[in-house]
Amino acid sequence: MSNNDAGSLPAIKGSWEDLLDQAQMLATNQNDKAIPIYEKLVTRLTAMAANLRAASDGRLDRILRIAASDLQSYFAMRGRYDESISIIQLLQEFDAENAVAWQHREGEMLLMAGRIDEGIAILRSMAESREGLGLWARIASEYMEVDRSDEAETVLDQMRAMVDEKWHADDQSSDANEDRAQVLTLQAALSFHRRQWQEGIDAYQQAMALDGLQARSPQFAYTRLIRAGQDEAALPLLVKDQEHPTRVHLWRGISLHNRGDKSAAEREWSVAAKAKKMETETFEYLLANYYLGDKEGAALGAVLEAIRDSEGSDWTVFYLAGLGWAVRNEMTSAISNFRLSRLQGRALAYGANLPKHLWYFCQTMLDEEKLAQIGEYFDQPASVSVSLETEPTDP
Repeated sequence: MSNNDAGSLPAIKGSWEDLLDQAQMLATNQNDKAIPIYEKLVTRLTAMAANLRAASDGRLDRILRIAASDLQSYFAMRGRYDESISIIQLLQEFDAENAVAWQHREGEMLLMAGRIDEGIAILRSMAESREGLGLWARIASEYMEVDRSDEAETVLDQMRAMVDEKWHADDQSSDANEDRAQVLTLQAALSFHRRQWQEGIDAYQQAMALDGLQARSPQFAYTRLIRAGQDEAALPLLVKDQEHPTRVHLWRGISLHNRGDKSAAEREWSVAAKAKKMETETFEYLLANYYLGDKEGAALGAVLEAIRDSEGSDWTVFYLAGLGWAVRNEMTSAISNFRLSRLQGRALAYGANLPKHLWYFCQTMLDEEKLAQIGEYFDQPASVSVSLETEPTDP
């Protein structure tokens, strides 16, 4: 996307703006020839005196910030995380207005690079300097993600102490209970990670009792339980999900499928697939259609239409396109879209690969031959607790 405003004159050939336009055009096409142009812009502009960059309403400062931001994102997309981190560190100096956001991005990029302790150290330093539990929750979640559950529990203990210090035990205000519920939700996640199913359920039910948002979102627990093969334990929580009927039918179908009742599963998915498309519970509506084979291509068509109508589609939309193509046995298109989804996720520091919970839908929908072709684009759990193979779906 050009750095010039819509309707403005083309950049003068050889100008800083022209170089930025060239780099952006190449980067849009995933052409690595963009890298030396971006590097030229960043190197030369950072060497320039600050007062010169600030002239003309900060014209060159703006170009430097855009070029550096684009370059760190492109390096990340290409899996060149150390180089991305170097540019992010530079941005913390030259984009002081957004220094905190860039510091957070540095922490996340370090995690993507596998430099877990360094990334967590940055997130921890940020968490210690502000109120709220959000960053502490992120740290605990990352420890779980890399199977360091004892350290996750230590963070949870810190969070409990913070909540106890902040709120008197008799304080039952919504803010106090929201904080308590957040800690309990993380405790549930940790218990599930340790395969302590009942402890996790108990913790999450306590969270639901404290916080209205959690009470309306039992899918946090029942989706994890079903993915782990704990279908019977998930059923009472499924019943409690009164606000998301499409989601309930989708997951009830997945549970039935996992237990070998294909006909009953298809009945549940059929109900979910009849929901008003692309209005509410869109993700679940599309998945239900995919599980049924999307024989008319309506669900995939809706996803492709969304991509065409949006200049910058979210990475999850490309994931859904990839899955839809795979269901229809168009593996070249499937691989292309999974690749795009992963590239966009990397560029936004969401992860080096597509997340495990999205791999689960591939496992329960596609045959082993297809899974072998797309597995490299996903983080995958060490093991699967139930048999997830299904027959290939006809196009």
